[in-house]
Amino acid sequence: MTSIKRRLVMNFMFIILITVIIMELFLITGIRNSYYKNLEDTLANQLQTSIALYERYFSDATLQENVLNNVDTFWKQVTAQVEIIDMEGRTIMNSLGVIDELSGGTADVQAALQGEKGVWVGGLHYATERVMAVAYPIRGA
Repeated sequence: MTSIKRRLVMNFMFIILITVIIMELFLITGIRNSYYKNLEDTLANQLQTSIALYERYFSDATLQENVLNNVDTFWKQVTAQVEIIDMEGRTIMNSLGVIDELSGGTADVQAALQGEKGVWVGGLHYATERVMAVAYPIRGA
């Protein structure tokens, strides 16, 4: 037989434990979402800067010609991996030198092909860690 004191202590400990676990889950989720949003905003700002540079100084030639002639211009200013994908979803240039046939099928690229900002978080077959990708369409020649 258990005493009332013991049952009360166990019930309060259970309630405290459940409360702490729920609070931790909310805290972890909030920090994760905040981190991902900040990372997305940083990538989007770098991408918009690169697109503005392209539209201002390089849009007189086709994208393929610019990639061949000025390949360093597109990724030299950022430490992130940069891919340039044509309207059919094929990779024209990748700053890591990896030509990924699957990159055109991700949600960010599909949104960019529709003329919108796209964001994708997932894994790549040539990397072990998860990545975040942000894609914008380039308007030009």
